[in-house]
Amino acid sequence: MTNRNFLSTFIALMAMMTIAIVAGTSTARAQQNLNCCSYSVEISGVKPECFPIRLKTQWVPGFTDIINYTANGVYWNPIPAPCPPAPAFDWVSLQLGVNPIHLGETKTIVIGGCCYKVTATLNPNFCILIRITPC
Repeated sequence: MTNRNFLSTFIALMAMMTIAIVAGTSTARAQQNLNCCSYSVEISGVKPECFPIRLKTQWVPGFTDIINYTANGVYWNPIPAPCPPAPAFDWVSLQLGVNPIHLGETKTIVIGGCCYKVTATLNPNFCILIRITPC
């Protein structure tokens, strides 16, 4: 095998490994803006009888924030840690449940007679944005 053939084979194998790794990742991970010292929560379309919503956020290395929301709206909350730089977002859970939602995930959560769709994502400034809508 010549050097040229070896190099071509090596590059092709590296490209296939990269594609396999990216295709096999179930959660899209992105880096939040470390200058964002607050995060936003958007709640829309949730019926009045499905409130209050208790939201817990977890930040690396173990900072937590628990807030009760009583109505639809857009809320800005300070990250519960010294900032900047902002600690990395770890997960969010609804009603202190056991189903953590990580950055890039959307989960459906049913509590009592209420069904919520919760998404953890980034806004255009790469700050943490949590969206809660009915199913």
